[in-house]
Amino acid sequence: MGIEDIPLIYTVNGNVPVDSLKHECEWIVNDDYIQFIERYRNAENVVVKESAHVYSKHGFAGKGSAVNFA
Repeated sequence: MGIEDIPLIYTVNGNVPVDSLKHECEWIVNDDYIQFIERYRNAENVVVKESAHVYSKHGFAGKGSAVNFA
């Protein structure tokens, strides 16, 4: 296995091997949305990469802008 075969992930410290990081997932669920947060921490327990994905249960487009033309 060469260096080109090691899976890397881009972090604030540049590309680092995925195996050198701790991976965490967090879910927040409430009446309005579901949020998934993904974190990667280095050996010093510092967050080096974080992303969040949000699913709105009510939608965004047109919320509060509907007009009755009757």
